[in-house]
Amino acid sequence: MATRPPGKSYAGQWEFSGGKIKPNETPIDALYRELQEEIGVTIDKQRAVLYYTVEYAYETFMLQMPVFWCKNWTGTPTPKEGQVLQWFDIKHMHTLDTVIADKALIAYIIDDKR
Repeated sequence: MATRPPGKSYAGQWEFSGGKIKPNETPIDALYRELQEEIGVTIDKQRAVLYYTVEYAYETFMLQMPVFWCKNWTGTPTPKEGQVLQWFDIKHMHTLDTVIADKALIAYIIDDKR
């Protein structure tokens, strides 16, 4: 997980990396681009699987966030935007100060019995 970079909304809170989808961009293409920009890793788009979709109504916008399961990537995760990166055991993620939309995702991952 990564902290939100200084100067952005919710700065310092933990989140899963990713970001906004640009016009004419697919969700997987957006993830590919965002992971390169934010943490310097390249995913195998052909092997990424849609895992869950988070929907959350913030005060000023409705978030609809497709979440992909990516087991394979190249590169070493490196903070590119002044954020902090850290691996966490999923069992303890619910104790982190995360952005609100990621709380539902963390609960889903913890409860997933696949």
